[in-house]
Amino acid sequence: MKVNVDQVFTELDGTPVKDGVDFMKEYARLYQHAAGMGLDVAKFPVVEQVSDLKLKNVAVRAVGAPAKEISEEEKIKRLNLSRKIFKGGDVDLTTDECALIKKCIHIMYESPLIYAEAHEMIEGSKE
Repeated sequence: MKVNVDQVFTELDGTPVKDGVDFMKEYARLYQHAAGMGLDVAKFPVVEQVSDLKLKNVAVRAVGAPAKEISEEEKIKRLNLSRKIFKGGDVDLTTDECALIKKCIHIMYESPLIYAEAHEMIEGSKE
């Protein structure tokens, strides 16, 4: 089935959920490094460089997350699926791939909003 992995997650009020995970990790690392060098970090600008959270970001992070007790074959399968999803747009996914994505998102994300919206995006319907 074709799944548009560029769909954006939305808050309950309809505004886009923001994704600043990668940027904020890097900013925090630089901030800590500067503070360790004795620089006045109070003068650092507040930076809000975030983008809308897309299904592809959530799916790639979940499918690619470390998992115990999976075979080498399963790891390769998950890497290939992540590469396929990362390209974005309309991605042709098998029923098994859709099930794996949903399972991994369920494990990684505690938020009912993220899991439920991902499920709706993959299945193409809202209940």
